Amino acid sequence: VMASVFTAYISDQEKALFLPYFLILLLMLFVSVLLSHGIVYVLRSSLMGHHPQELLNLYLRQDEVLNAIEEGLVASDREGTILFSNQAARDLFEDGGFSPGKNLSEYFPDAPPAGRFDLQTPVYHKSVVLRDRRLLVSRIPIKNGENVQGILTILNDKTEMEKLSDELSGANYMLDTLRAFNHEFLNKLHVILGYLQTGETKKATAFIINSNLVSSQAIRQTAACIRVSRICALVIGKMMHAAELGILLTVSPDSFCKEEDMLLSQDDAVTVIGNLLENAIEETAEAGAGDDSRAKEITLGLYCDPDCNIITCEDTGRGISDELLPQILKLGVSSKGSGRGTGLFLVNQITEKSGGEIQIDTEAGEGTLFTLTFLRKEQSECTGL
Repeated sequence: VMASVFTAYISDQEKALFLPYFLILLLMLFVSVLLSHGIVYVLRSSLMGHHPQELLNLYLRQDEVLNAIEEGLVASDREGTILFSNQAARDLFEDGGFSPGKNLSEYFPDAPPAGRFDLQTPVYHKSVVLRDRRLLVSRIPIKNGENVQGILTILNDKTEMEKLSDELSGANYMLDTLRAFNHEFLNKLHVILGYLQTGETKKATAFIINSNLVSSQAIRQTAACIRVSRICALVIGKMMHAAELGILLTVSPDSFCKEEDMLLSQDDAVTVIGNLLENAIEETAEAGAGDDSRAKEITLGLYCDPDCNIITCEDTGRGISDELLPQILKLGVSSKGSGRGTGLFLVNQITEKSGGEIQIDTEAGEGTLFTLTFLRKEQSECTGL
């Protein structure tokens, strides 16, 4: 059997089929272009108008900036699962803490048992101890409208912040103290000028020699050790007064006191320290009267820990006799004669009111050491000193 078809017929069929398929192809290309533009528009809208490459570059730059910040940043969802942490947060612990995927309840003892953080209001600078590290923690809710989507936790090393704060407050105290010292120095120049104008050169000479007992270095050391303005000013004033009598009054170099660590009120502390120093100055001056070879020195120690405060005052006076020692803290009792005996009575009264203790170590002809100890009420022993 033989079948034949004219080539002209085949050509006509090809032409008839080509046109519909070509039109279908054009339609498909047109629809594809429309769909592509639509998808790109939707993607750009979801990416806030950024090109994917732009978004990638923005993410990388943001990651570099967040890792360069000294504060630890930890972002978590409402369940407490960590979504992001910068390098500073991960470096807080040797094992790379706050890694994404872990839960905040592994680090914070106050986290809810279920790990759900329904924080509505920010919490700033809460003191927390994590694995023996003292941190200041701030928690800020990340909200979408009224709904909390997650928590941003900001971590600061409390030790470093306290160090910076201490340096700043120390500089301020130093400036205030130097201003007071400059004013006092001008007053001393006027005293010397008065002696010279009245022809009392020996008194002017003695005054200058005694004034050298209080140096600018001693003033700076006092300001560095005592960070309570009223007490620092009191001690410097007593140093000036002691120097006029030829007595060297110094603050023990290992002393340190900040206002927030004091267990006594400033008024009580001023009364206690002022009376101890004034009593020591009088006793030392009387012991050294007419004896230039005798050392005339007073040393004040002030040690303030949050749980324990210790005040020491040591002089090179005459000491307290064994007969007088048991009664020395009572009103009207004094080694300086009748009509005295109020200062140490006030010191004892404030000490007893504050639950403190007074220890007196004395030796006739050598001097006396007063040691006052104050403990926080819930503490049974002195720690940290």
